[in-house]
Amino acid sequence: MTKLIKRGKIYHIRYYNEDKILTSVSTHCDNIIEAEAYQSKWEREERPNHSYLQYINDVLDYYFDNHVLNNDTVKDKRRIKIAHKHLNLYFSAIKISKLNDPLINRYKLQRTYRGKRVSSGTLRYEINQLLTARNYCIDNGKLPYIKKKLKLPPAGQGDDYVFTIQDIDDLNKRFTKEHIKLFMEIALNTSARKKHILELMWAIHIDLVNRLIFFNKLDNWGTTKKGGIVKMNDRLYNVLLEAQKVSKSPYVINWAGKKVKHLTAMQEYKKETLEPKFMTKTFRHTAATWAAEAGISMSEIATMTGHTETKTTERYIHKSPNYQKEMVKVLEDRLRLGKNKANPFLSIDNEKKETKNKKLKGD
Repeated sequence: MTKLIKRGKIYHIRYYNEDKILTSVSTHCDNIIEAEAYQSKWEREERPNHSYLQYINDVLDYYFDNHVLNNDTVKDKRRIKIAHKHLNLYFSAIKISKLNDPLINRYKLQRTYRGKRVSSGTLRYEINQLLTARNYCIDNGKLPYIKKKLKLPPAGQGDDYVFTIQDIDDLNKRFTKEHIKLFMEIALNTSARKKHILELMWAIHIDLVNRLIFFNKLDNWGTTKKGGIVKMNDRLYNVLLEAQKVSKSPYVINWAGKKVKHLTAMQEYKKETLEPKFMTKTFRHTAATWAAEAGISMSEIATMTGHTETKTTERYIHKSPNYQKEMVKVLEDRLRLGKNKANPFLSIDNEKKETKNKKLKGD
């Protein structure tokens, strides 16, 4: 006996397998008529004799080999591959039936990169990949239906702080070395990542003739974080033009002709002042926020920041109160219905009206 159920937008066939376990298989249809036709054909011809996957690494491999590699619509395949590599290393000898919240919590404590714990956002992405692989195998009849829900790590939070013009002036006075000043100029005018700026080379990534910076030509290691092609504004063009004239290195950011690997002076400043708001990525967040406050669309900002999804870009500016200033002004103007039709229930309009009347009486 089978039954059609709906999970999200897709219909699934719910049934008992040969082991009397309640499970389901996807029809891949979001239309009830097509789903019923698929169900009839499946019952008549294609009902499989299941051999279930036992271990977590088998589940991950089945999902990656059958869905990720063969599907052109899947984005960030490289990032998914990296996530599966780390998940396989930890969960390789563990049965899928043993997957639970304590096991995921232990993974969170042991997952490190270069000796440091990875961010909450990375952990959330990787565990989500594991759950997606599990659901994919359930949909394709490789696992029985599992009711158990698992808790994801919390989503990463956007940074609260954005530099003010006064902050920028103070930093320019604080840092006198030319390579740091040049870094700050590029960061604030392109919203690029620190490591991408430090990797820039004059001959490969800088086109002063067409005023372009090719962050997309940078080699990205261990991540899918990319950069776009950024147009130089007049300020940045003039800065880079002058910097190239005196540069003695193939790298844009250099000190005494050598490539700069770390912005040591900035790190020392943070330690000395214990200034929590000061981070090199704050330059990137500041540039994106300024652009958003000026009314630039999320999709346009994302092409500069190198985000594959505008949701990531939105985290940069969602806490900025100035972001909605144009929108709220439009709403306010509509509600006022013109200068002479003020709402009598609004104290601000009443005050304006009384002031106007006093002036008329005075005249």
